Amino acid sequence: MGPHNHYEASRTTFELTVIPSFPLNGLGVRSVVYTAASNAAGSFRKINAGVRAITEVSEEREFKCFTAEPHIHEDCAIADRYENGPIAWMEAKSARILKLEMLAWVKQLYYGPGNNGDGFPGLIQTYDRTRMEINVGGTTNNTASSVWLIRAAAPGSLADDGARWRYGNNGAMSFKPVQTLPMPDPADKTGQKMLFKYVTGFTGYPGFQVQSLMTVVRIKGLTMEDGKGLWICYLRLLEIGCSLIARQIPRTSLML
Repeated sequence: MGPHNHYEASRTTFELTVIPSFPLNGLGVRSVVYTAASNAAGSFRKINAGVRAITEVSEEREFKCFTAEPHIHEDCAIADRYENGPIAWMEAKSARILKLEMLAWVKQLYYGPGNNGDGFPGLIQTYDRTRMEINVGGTTNNTASSVWLIRAAAPGSLADDGARWRYGNNGAMSFKPVQTLPMPDPADKTGQKMLFKYVTGFTGYPGFQVQSLMTVVRIKGLTMEDGKGLWICYLRLLEIGCSLIARQIPRTSLML
């Protein structure tokens, strides 16, 4: 079971393919996060007249990747009967499990600990609620949703301030060798019955980094009410300095 399984699984999730990823030495780093900027009118000037300096507001924050380790196991009596052999059976099952795992990573991207408290913070925890949020105002109970506009970092450009996936341990992700191990019968309350299973696992260290708070916009309160849906969402984008986000069209993703 090789790295192609990880690649194939990532193709099923839009967010993992359109937002670039960068490896990270170890699992954490203290980095600068840009939170605001001044002089948005530009630095045009007349002859013999000066201009105000463009300034940035930033702060240091601790960024971490988190351990993700799905376990895959199968009764030997099932895998051994597969016409292509037990290893081929385990490879196919591992690919299916990994797709589900990566769907969970994407859910973590949006909800953070609201999805899994042992995982990385998501957009809902890291975006600027004061300056980078538009509330469309839908009020229908239990139907409101959000759209996220994200300016992603340029592929291969670590210096770009766009949002990006980070994979710890230098980006290493791998399956463990398949082993045959005795496992307790989950239906046996006495704990005395055993069966042999093929066992493997996948280990990765994902995280999501928002380097600049000016690269993520949330539009919330979208419902089926008249004037509260996706069309009004498009119109409201004009209200929030979206040139900062959308000026690089190929690297801007609309996340529903």
